[in-house]
Amino acid sequence: MRKLGLSVREAAEALGVHTNHIYRLIWRGELKAARLGTRLIIPRKELERLLGVPVDLEEEAPEVGPRG
Repeated sequence: MRKLGLSVREAAEALGVHTNHIYRLIWRGELKAARLGTRLIIPRKELERLLGVPVDLEEEAPEVGPRG
């Protein structure tokens, strides 16, 4: 199942920035986030809006080399 939202850490990893940068974007209103309990969740559509391109965060399976 495709995730609808990302944690701050996941969003930072996807964008290649520090988590503090994500918090700053949220604080300045440049990135919308929803609070679920104590967690901030960033909707996938928000990252796509920020970047202007679709975000594909599906993890690729690691390649397995020959055993030898």
